[in-house]
Parts: sequence; structure tokens; C-alpha cells
Amino acid sequence: MAITPQDLVSEVSDKIGKFTNELPNLSNDAFKSIQSLLKELKVDASGNIKVSVENLRLINKIQLKFENNILTDSYLSQVDDLKTSFNDITELQTKYFNNVFTDFAAPEVIAELENISINSTIGSLSESAINENIVKGVTDLLEQNITSGANFMDLQDSLKEFIIGNDKIDSKLASYSKQILTDSMSQYTANYQKIVTDDLGLKWYQYVGPLVTSSRPLCDSLVKKRYVHKSELGEISRGIVDGKNVGKAGMISGTNASNFQVYRGGYNCNHLLTPISERAVPKEIRIELYKKENIKYDANGLAINQ
Repeated sequence: MAITPQDLVSEVSDKIGKFTNELPNLSNDAFKSIQSLLKELKVDASGNIKVSVENLRLINKIQLKFENNILTDSYLSQVDDLKTSFNDITELQTKYFNNVFTDFAAPEVIAELENISINSTIGSLSESAINENIVKGVTDLLEQNITSGANFMDLQDSLKEFIIGNDKIDSKLASYSKQILTDSMSQYTANYQKIVTDDLGLKWYQYVGPLVTSSRPLCDSLVKKRYVHKSELGEISRGIVDGKNVGKAGMISGTNASNFQVYRGGYNCNHLLTPISERAVPKEIRIELYKKENIKYDANGLAINQ
């Protein structure tokens, strides 16, 4: 079966899901692990935490307990397994381009690009990064609430929301990991495609990926538009789609026509601007674009000397 641009988006999404689906149990276990220590905090008759040496000394104990239960061997093994996930994404992309373009050979630079992406991603999810972005957050909440004599139940609720999340928000670990993986895997995939696009001189793309309630207006418009020509990227990078200003909300600063294929809608964007063959674009769409851009075309609606 031929691989489609949507298959490439699904592959990235599946790899992200494989990693993040394990995090709720990890977060729940980590939260449970500190409950006994939290109950050791001394409170007054109103349930407010006493500002005492004894309570302050508990902060370090709770931090170490949480750290040991969030940075488990299982979690660190998952991080290491991301190497395989990147390899799978590379393999599927290569198969896609082999199917679409005759005699395609992946440029040598792709292997180095993959290694850089793997190392960067693993580094962002490693012990030091989790300590800085997750464990420190728990420590800060403890310090703020204990030194201010906050209500114990308020501290409990704040820690629970941060570590586990709720019906409306993900845990801090899940949201942090999801953004790291979405940006790194999607940008790696997009960089691979940009290199091939430039190498083969391709002009047409499909903008693909799921639409959700939080999708940016730009992404919403481009998914519905579906087929994009290289000549349109200047306006699109300025937030204009088919003459309509849909805005640049969420775009990475510095996004322009030359890098839009890589940056797309911005941070945490799960869409791809995947190159396709000219013949894969409906004839009427090709002709409409060519007329607009004054590009000569033949009787079959194919560009002449593009």
C-alpha cells in the first residue's frame, strides 16, 4: 500500500503517544509516593502549615522522594527507546519518497540530522532536564506554601494539579514531554522533507494533520485548503491564506517563506507541509494557481519550465 502524507503525520503522532501514554501512571505513582511525607507537615488548628525548622527540613526529603519516583528506570528506558522512534520515522519518510519520486536516494545529511535530533530530544527529557523543569516545580510549590504558612489542603491541591493534572489540563510532566516530542519529532520530519524539497526542486505540498479545538486559525485554514504551492509560502508565513488574513498566532518568531516548511504553525504544531508530485494535485487547482501566478502550463495543466 502506498504511503501517504497523512501516514507520516500519524507515524509522528503514534510515537509521541507511545511515550506520553505511560506518563499518567508514572505521575500518579510519584504523587502517591510523597503522601506520607506530606502528612508529616505540622499544621495549626486552622489547617495552615506552620513555618518551622521541622517543616522546612521536610522539603528536601519530599523532593528526593518525588525525584526517585519520577526518574525511574522504566522512564529512563523509555527515553532511550526514542532512538528507535526516530529511526522508524526516518524509514517511513524514505519509503514515502521512494514511492513518489523515481530513483530517490536519501541525502547523506539526513543521518547526521537524525543524530542531532535524537541527542537534543533525549537531552530535553533526561534526568537534568526533568529535575529542572518538573522536580524543581514541586520543590518551588513546597517552599512557597511552607514559608508562607499556606493552608495544607491548598498545598495538596496545588501539588496534585502540577503532578497529576485534572480533567482540563495534563500533568506538568505530560505537557512538557508532549511539547518536547511534538516539536522535535515534527521538526525533524519537516527538516527531512525540506532537504528533499530543495534537493529535488519540488513546488507542491499537502498541509496535513488533525484539527482539534486548540488548532490555530492558520493551521485550520491550511488543512482545509490542503494543496499549497511554493509561490504561496510568502503570504502564508505572514498569516495570509488565499487572500484572507487569518493571523500569525503561535508562529515562531522569524518564520518566513524559506523556513515555513520546518516551523509550520509554530511550537507544538502537529501538522506537516509535505512535498508531493505535481500530478497528485487536482488539475483545476493547478491551473487556478498557475493563472494567478502567471506560470505557463500545458494542456494537461502541468507547469512548463517551472
